[in-house]
Amino acid sequence: MIVKKILETYLDLEIPEYIFASNIDDICIQLLTKKFGNKCYKSCYILKINKIIRSSRRYMSESLSGNSSICVLFEVDAIVYQEGDIINNCKITKIEPNGKIYAESQYANIQTNQDQSLPIFKEEYIIPVIATNIRNFPSKDKISISAIPFMPMFPQLIIYSVKTPLEEQQIPQLENMLKMVNDELNKIKKLSAPELKSYNFFKTLIYPFKKEKQFKLDSKSKDFKFNKKQISIKEFMTIKEGLLCRPTELPKHMDQFYYLGNKIDKMGDQFDKINNLIILEESMFNIAYKILTDYLRHLITLRELYENYPNIDIIGKYTDVWKMYNMLKK
Repeated sequence: MIVKKILETYLDLEIPEYIFASNIDDICIQLLTKKFGNKCYKSCYILKINKIIRSSRRYMSESLSGNSSICVLFEVDAIVYQEGDIINNCKITKIEPNGKIYAESQYANIQTNQDQSLPIFKEEYIIPVIATNIRNFPSKDKISISAIPFMPMFPQLIIYSVKTPLEEQQIPQLENMLKMVNDELNKIKKLSAPELKSYNFFKTLIYPFKKEKQFKLDSKSKDFKFNKKQISIKEFMTIKEGLLCRPTELPKHMDQFYYLGNKIDKMGDQFDKINNLIILEESMFNIAYKILTDYLRHLITLRELYENYPNIDIIGKYTDVWKMYNMLKK
């Protein structure tokens, strides 16, 4: 996913004129672009240097070279992959006899494997894979990714307990993410008829269960029941206390979240009877950021799938890949 990140580094100013230059921010952007543009740095792949946020004084070298240096804090657009991300548009470049597959995408070199009893992949195939290990080696022009073939994933339900409500200064960052979500949803509304067929195909395909499930949540205690209430993203961000979750049984493209109503500190001796569940106590900002990021990543994945396979004819070329995915659903 493309994100904005704030990074820090130092730069050598090897041209004497830079020492007293008034346009030092422009010079720093040029030097940063040359040094880090389209390269890995600090766990991300830098696409663009956006701006200089802050810079230090210029410090003269102790040698007689006449060089100086400067420390800068800067904002970038960057690619950040996480474990479990679906990496799209991966072209298979080589398949070894032992089933090891080498592929590449726009930003990554990828290694995965295929089951030799199911040799469905071919060289030159364009496939999605699921990242399992991401390595951003400094100054390399590609991310190194170990992956597994495209298959259903079954994440465990996480219930979040709101530790502290949103603070005023945190709201703009979440509103920016919400705008990105809405932008993705608006793109779906503008799809052509063939693209819409492709979108609906993948929307159904990547749901990990063979039959649609309903959200069920029960504790071990007969006396304690969760008070489930379905809410939207906007309602989600107004919650100040209680328990929240994004059900794993529901399709991830849907704007469906649940407020469970109870506070951990009011559960008393009932808490140990529901500890078969994962309950994390976090600030509302961290909860909203994690869930919005997951929702946004899913919408982007869907868009990349229908963009890479924009009609039924192209989808049909990879029938074996989609059949394997369906075969592995629960």
